[in-house]
Amino acid sequence: HIRIWDSRTLQTQKVLGTGALENAVIALTFSGTLDRLAAIDSSEGHMMSVWDIKSGRKLTEARVDTEVVCQAGFSPRSPDTIVTAGKEHLVWWELGVETGTLQEVARANYDQRYNKAKYIICFVHNERGDLITGDSNGTVFVWGEGGNNITQALKHIHEGPVFSLLMMKNFLLTAGRDGMVFAFPWGKNMEHTGFSASLQVPRVEGGIRMQCVTADGAVLLLGTTVNSILSAGLTRLIFLSSQGHFDDVKAICPQPSHAAPGQFVTAGNDGTVCMHDSDSHILQWKFVIKVLASFSHDYSYYMKTFCTTFNCILPVTLVHTMCRASKIARGRITVIKICPDGDRIAIGCQDGSVQILQLTDYCSKLELLGKCKGHKGAITGLDWSADLPTGGYIIQTSSSQYQHFLWDVDQCVQLTDMAGLRNTEWLTYNCILGYVVKDIWNAGLDGRDVRTLDRAPNWRHVGTADERGEIHIFTYPCAHKDAQADTYKCHSSQVSCLRFLHDNVHLVTAGGKDTSILLWKIVSQ
Repeated sequence: HIRIWDSRTLQTQKVLGTGALENAVIALTFSGTLDRLAAIDSSEGHMMSVWDIKSGRKLTEARVDTEVVCQAGFSPRSPDTIVTAGKEHLVWWELGVETGTLQEVARANYDQRYNKAKYIICFVHNERGDLITGDSNGTVFVWGEGGNNITQALKHIHEGPVFSLLMMKNFLLTAGRDGMVFAFPWGKNMEHTGFSASLQVPRVEGGIRMQCVTADGAVLLLGTTVNSILSAGLTRLIFLSSQGHFDDVKAICPQPSHAAPGQFVTAGNDGTVCMHDSDSHILQWKFVIKVLASFSHDYSYYMKTFCTTFNCILPVTLVHTMCRASKIARGRITVIKICPDGDRIAIGCQDGSVQILQLTDYCSKLELLGKCKGHKGAITGLDWSADLPTGGYIIQTSSSQYQHFLWDVDQCVQLTDMAGLRNTEWLTYNCILGYVVKDIWNAGLDGRDVRTLDRAPNWRHVGTADERGEIHIFTYPCAHKDAQADTYKCHSSQVSCLRFLHDNVHLVTAGGKDTSILLWKIVSQ
């Protein structure tokens, strides 16, 4: 179905198409009078339907009949004219409200002077009703006075496709995958006079996918292909308004309390590592590596961040420069944790083994000390002890086969006295099994409900998250049969990671496929 929202209150104003729309909606457009809405679905023929917003009634529908639809829009000069664009497709449609019809009336007419692009990606109308299109050849065409003939052409102005067009006062703004914005003074001779201003976004922010101008016309907002929102003022300076990941977010790492307790780092399959600040909501830095699985801060004086790619470890300093890469395992690294004294690293792998590495030369070199073997599935959780319960540090691990083991890291052997060590204090608690969290499973949860777990730094709460996008907050320790959880719906898909920050005020969740990072505030104890 289609929901129409009030942008000020975020309340639903109208719901259209309930029971009538059987496929996903891929394009929407309002008429200039805001009384009609056209929608195109994802069916094989891409059905376009037109709706009366006030009554919620479907007026008519027609088959667009193209493989890919990129955009649809009403003409501002003729409220009964709709334009659709897509793969080798630019078509004008006429809406007959009284007759209940929607008919194709014209197709784009390319003469011999111009090359027809494979994709017409975007378009915009000006106040006169001229149609301006941007295509996959990096070219902008003007189709004058509502007609289907080209009256002006800005050939190959972008290196790669044109993704967005915007009419701003007396200027046409074009933006593309090349990260450039060009401003052309609107007129009959644009192809000869050229652009009057240009803007290049930082390469790390990707291409420009969308443009929007603020109500006062003072600030241009740019949405990029890597989920960033940039703002450009009249001085043409670029500011980062919002930045995020554009692929699955896999890991969250809070800053230790003695550093910056309100800051945290995120990483995802897009190969990006980002440092965020929970108070200002401002990105502190961003660093691009490769596909990432997990990462951890050490708690030593040198404060390096260790990131893991598919099978390598990458030490990264807090000024976001990479020291060196070390290949550790043949398979994927799933978990990495650093010893409390900062001289060793424990690494959990996809094959169920845990490797213990020695850090030397100010964390720039790694030496394999031994392997802990016994798990039958991938390592899902790993924690170091906070003290020396057996005369040295120990670790606990959990696996995808719901095994829970304790290990002597000096000898790399499994400890069998689970009962005698059940009151061990752990520096962190991310294993989904163990005596102090055993009754999260008695609250009606199963393996699908506990995908990630974390204990608050003040030891008052433990949180879990599931594949339905929900988080569950328990009192810690959770070792009594009547354990109850406060449950909150947050993400649209599986929550890949949940972590409490060291300020004891905030909780951060990462929703894998929805690429979002949510910041929560703990308002009661």
